[in-house]
Amino acid sequence: RHSPFTMALLLSRFFHAIGIYLSYEVLKIAPLLQFLFVVKLCCALLYVILQKPISSGRPIEKIEWYKITLHAVILVLLQWLYLIGMRLCGPLRTILVFENSDVVVLTVLSAVYSFNLRSKKLGVYLFVLALFSLLFFDNDDAINSNIENSDEQHNTILRYIVQSLSWIGLSDHKGGIVLLFIVLCMSIAHDSVLRKSAVEIGGAKRMNALVTAMEAAIISPLVLIQYLLNTVISWFTANFTYLFVIVLTTYVGSYYIKAIVTARSSAQFVAFISPLASFISALIVAYIWALPGLAFLPVRSATASSKDHAFSAGVILSVVCFSLGMIILSEALQQRNVKGQLIGFSEGGLPLYNAGMANNSSKRSFTSVMRNSIYQILGQSHTRRIFFYLCLNLAFTAVELLYGVLTNSLGLISDGFHMLFDSTALVIGLYAALVAKWKSTKSFSFGFGRVEVLSGFLNGIFLVVIAIFIFMEAIHRLIDPPEVRSERLVLVSFLGLLVNMVGIFSLRHSHFEAHGHSHDSNMHGVFLHVLADTLGSVGVIVSSLLIQTFGWLIADPICSLLISILIFMSVLPLLRQSISVLLLRVPFGHEQKLSNLLKQVLSVNGVISYQNPQFWRHSSDTIAGTLHVRAKMSANEQSIITRIHAIFKDLGIKYFTVQVEKDTYYKQISSPYNGSTG
Repeated sequence: RHSPFTMALLLSRFFHAIGIYLSYEVLKIAPLLQFLFVVKLCCALLYVILQKPISSGRPIEKIEWYKITLHAVILVLLQWLYLIGMRLCGPLRTILVFENSDVVVLTVLSAVYSFNLRSKKLGVYLFVLALFSLLFFDNDDAINSNIENSDEQHNTILRYIVQSLSWIGLSDHKGGIVLLFIVLCMSIAHDSVLRKSAVEIGGAKRMNALVTAMEAAIISPLVLIQYLLNTVISWFTANFTYLFVIVLTTYVGSYYIKAIVTARSSAQFVAFISPLASFISALIVAYIWALPGLAFLPVRSATASSKDHAFSAGVILSVVCFSLGMIILSEALQQRNVKGQLIGFSEGGLPLYNAGMANNSSKRSFTSVMRNSIYQILGQSHTRRIFFYLCLNLAFTAVELLYGVLTNSLGLISDGFHMLFDSTALVIGLYAALVAKWKSTKSFSFGFGRVEVLSGFLNGIFLVVIAIFIFMEAIHRLIDPPEVRSERLVLVSFLGLLVNMVGIFSLRHSHFEAHGHSHDSNMHGVFLHVLADTLGSVGVIVSSLLIQTFGWLIADPICSLLISILIFMSVLPLLRQSISVLLLRVPFGHEQKLSNLLKQVLSVNGVISYQNPQFWRHSSDTIAGTLHVRAKMSANEQSIITRIHAIFKDLGIKYFTVQVEKDTYYKQISSPYNGSTG
């Protein structure tokens, strides 16, 4: 209903992430206070021009100016600490910690403080696990050289902080995460007070403009002192364009878009969507930011570092936990805030409400949904096999990640995330198998059977992308074979092969049953994913043994080439089948049979001809069709429909519509076009 505003919010979160990354790059060469002053001054100018806080509204009293100044001082301190935290742990981790919704953070803190978890228990656990993963599973030990080695005056405080953290055994990013979380909690507490003061001043936007202008005024004397002490300010002119983008994306544009979307939808909707969009945008921008192609930007070429707070296992785990925890907590808040529904009036004319039970009847809790889903999974043989193999795969992944973190082995951690990435295909297939069994609704009158076909198509595209990527990388390594460390590869690949063989044997029955009966694209795609992983494990084992025994480094790219070709060739039938279903093609193998059956239609008593024969496979086990039949005026329509249904009975058509038309029908529909006036 508010899709344009939702899209605007998503785009603003993406550009907000870009602005934070630009801020981080500029802060490597700019003093914190000078950067904060320039940003606040530019924001204040824009806010004052747009809002006119002095001329519009009633005059502001002295006590209110005192409150504005107090809020500005607090915000300057919080913003300064926020920038220090960003410099310590990088932009990606800054977004993950600081962009959490205030509603969710307050819910977690209140639940932990009161020990009243109840339905919020899982969400609270996931939120805490996300923070712990950033602190203890985030292998980001590289101290920023721009802080550690710099002798510039504006980095003195940062160097002292880094040295203090090193004395207590913490890396810079861990201290930054703790600092950012403290600043987040303080900001949430301050925002609640600021909102109350904004009501007295004349609105949130007027208050924001005045406070921002006051922030710039408070920082200006400190910046003047730095200038008098001959602090270099040449960074400003060299990065003016980036500062302009930062002001528009991170501050002014983000503020106004968030305010507009909140007014058009609801604050709870924004509190739920905005952090999720920020997390996803942060991952996308982090990937783009690490590309070599961005080196042409002056701000990147001067400060780029491949080891500067990059991806890690803890980051990915924290994103997953933050997102899931936010979804669960938001659902719990929605159930708690459900309003009563009007069900009638009493004899005295008073309204009667049902205390929200009617709304809750259609919204089941997360626990009940998961419980019912588990029952449905275990109740079907093919979904049960996928589920058990998924659990085994995730268990092996967890062991690899845990052992990789304990031994500080990047190879094991990478392979663990590779298996976790492959598990998404199993999750998609499992979810599609569940959704396909849902009953039809008014909106989806044909049911959800085609979800299995769509799942098979997505898995097929996924495999094609993997095959192309492996092929291109193999060609590159074939030209310039790199050194391969194969000490642990054989053991890890052998264990992975055992896990994949379990998947092959557990899924092959469902796969061959699908091929023999209903051509289940979903099971076909899942089976091919497991087969591709098995081929990959075999290829790694063979190439590792050849490298260890004979020193043939070229064995690795050759095996990769063969594997990529095998994956690509095996996935083509799946894509051909799923695309034909999505494009409503006549079912494979039924063309000749349909032609013979249509000839039998002409032999039915009273049938003159037929037209518009349309037959397609709706899902793996459902065929649908429509047929228009022209009949004689004396023919019995019901008799013709019954005979035609009997002819097509052996084809197994579930949805079949026969429309009988006579000459009277053609005369009536053609009369307006022939100029007939009736």
